[in-house]
Amino acid sequence: MTSPTLFNAYINDLQNTVKNNKTSIGMYADDVVIWTSTKNNAKQQKTLEQTINNALNSLSKWATENNMEINASKTVYQFFSMCQENMNFDLKINNQKLPKSESTKYLGVYMDNKPSWKNHIEHTVNKAKQRLRLIKRLASAARGSTQETINTTYKTCIKPVMKYGSEVLIMASGSTLKALETTQNNALRLITGGVKTTLILALQLYTGHLPITWEIKQQAAVSMTKMKALIQSTWTTKTSDQQHLKTQLPPLNAIHSHLQQSEIPTNVEHICPTIAPTEYQ
Repeated sequence: MTSPTLFNAYINDLQNTVKNNKTSIGMYADDVVIWTSTKNNAKQQKTLEQTINNALNSLSKWATENNMEINASKTVYQFFSMCQENMNFDLKINNQKLPKSESTKYLGVYMDNKPSWKNHIEHTVNKAKQRLRLIKRLASAARGSTQETINTTYKTCIKPVMKYGSEVLIMASGSTLKALETTQNNALRLITGGVKTTLILALQLYTGHLPITWEIKQQAAVSMTKMKALIQSTWTTKTSDQQHLKTQLPPLNAIHSHLQQSEIPTNVEHICPTIAPTEYQ
C-alpha cells in the first residue's frame, strides 16, 4: 500500500513544472495528459504546436532530472475540433515525433476527435454483447436460473459497463446513445423471456430498469453534485461561456439542463475538507 503513496509523492511537483497559463495537465498514477485550447484553430496552429512542444520539453527535462523515462512509444497526440478538417502537428518528445491518434482510450473512455463518443459507445456495446452470453446461458432451460438471479447478474456485470463514463456520455446525441438502449432492451427480453413484440415499457416496469439513457443522466448528475459539494472543486464553477461548443452541450450544461427538466434543485451544501488526526485541537 505504501508504493502508490511514495510514487505520488515522488511525482508531486510534475504538475507545477508543466502547467502554466497556456497549458493544463491531468494525472492519474503514471498516466499524464497535457492539453491546451484556442478559439480559432486555423490561425493558431503554429501557436498550438509551439505551446505543446514547450510543455513536452518541460516534461522531458523533469523526467531527466528525476531519473525517470518517458515512454515515447506509448505517447500520442490528438486534436479535438468540431471542424471537418482535423489538423496535423509536429510534436516531439526526446527528439521522437509523436504519432497522431484519431481515437484515444484514457481511463477506460474512448475519445474521438469531435467528440461524439461514437467510438466509446461502439466499444461498450461490443463488450456488453460479449457479457450477454452469460445471461443467455443462465436463461437457458438447462441452467434453470430464476429471473431474479438473471436480473441481478445483469445489474452487477453488464449494466455498470454500459453506464461507465456517464459524466461525458451525457453530451452524446440521442441517436448515438440508441445503441446502448437497444442492447439493454435485448437483455431485458433475455431476463423476462419476452419476444420482440413485447412492449419495452412493460419490460422496464417488470424488471425495475429505467431507460439506460435516463440512468446515464442520473449518474452524471450524482457525480457532478458530489464534486460540486467539495470545497476544493473548481471545474464545476465554470460558466457557460467557458464551456461553449457549437453543436452540443458541454457536460456541465447538459447536467444542469437535465436537473432543471426534472425539477431537481442544483444548490448543494459544501462538504468540509478531511482533517488529519494530528490537526485536531
